[in-house]
Amino acid sequence: MLLHADNFNTYGTDIAFMLNGEYAEVDSAVTLVADPDGVSVPRCLRVRGGGGGGGNYAKIRKVLPAPSTTVGQCARIWLDELPNEDDIRPWPFMWADVNNATMGRLQIMTTGALAYYSGGGDLEGVTGGPVITANGWFHIEAKLVTSSIGTGTLEVRVEGRTVLEIENLTTGVNPVAQVRVANDPDNTSASVVMFVKDYVIWDGTGTYNNDFLGSVIVYELIPTADVAFPWDSTAANGFSVLDNNPPDNAAFISADFPALPAACEFSMSNLPDDVSSVKGVFVKYRAGKIDGGDGSLQPSIVSNAAVGNGVDRSLTVAQTYWRDLFEEDPDTNSLWVPGAVDAMTVRLNRTT
Repeated sequence: MLLHADNFNTYGTDIAFMLNGEYAEVDSAVTLVADPDGVSVPRCLRVRGGGGGGGNYAKIRKVLPAPSTTVGQCARIWLDELPNEDDIRPWPFMWADVNNATMGRLQIMTTGALAYYSGGGDLEGVTGGPVITANGWFHIEAKLVTSSIGTGTLEVRVEGRTVLEIENLTTGVNPVAQVRVANDPDNTSASVVMFVKDYVIWDGTGTYNNDFLGSVIVYELIPTADVAFPWDSTAANGFSVLDNNPPDNAAFISADFPALPAACEFSMSNLPDDVSSVKGVFVKYRAGKIDGGDGSLQPSIVSNAAVGNGVDRSLTVAQTYWRDLFEEDPDTNSLWVPGAVDAMTVRLNRTT
């Protein structure tokens, strides 16, 4: 099942927004920048070590909804140059347990090979030769499977091809509870710059997306018009507030209590024409309440009049990102097709 997907374009250039419920930790050496390829429009994540060694590495850390014995991570990775020594450690993917203890990490080596190290720092496997180069996007996907006896397996794919398989590796007895993307300089502060986009996390549960996804892109769809808007807004409508990038706390839509208004509903932008398949749809929104009373919000997706409901959750006074996964089209009870995504609408309902 899909657990998380991010193209790092919804936060503007302020990493503080990434801490509003999305990530548990974002180091100051992590920044949001324009795509380095000079062609793509959205922003991406720039991860560069802070220098000084001794674990002083730059990272983002994501806590999973629940610990799992199978956790896959995939992303597109770009390096400005390959490391000139193996003490410079770009780590595209790391896995950790509930105690924040590292269980394993995938490292980019000086040659462009990928190596896997145990949580204790022991080399457990390396690709037979170079699999990536500098100054180009490479889609890397890795699946770690753990067991209660402290051993596991790893498979790594680059652009859909298996480049590394390891069995009987040391993981620790706990399931995976957290993941990280990190970059660690050497003791002289030398480092390389790693860029990240299209970051997706999945586990081994559910009917769909429970194994390797292949090369995927995370697209951000935004509200384009009000289908129904009985709420209040700081603007003349609702959709033009919700499409703010980055978020603006001074611009908002609101539903008062009492009396609760009807749900609001918005049409969304379309997928690019060349998208041929869809893994799933996340409804991601940032919301909060203004005082200590009740305040619950439920998102829904409407597809050809069929309604799929997300979680009816209680909000806090802190503005927080929430996300609900819809792997199936509620109209067909099967995987989405691009045309159905283009035609769907998103509904928000204050329930208490």
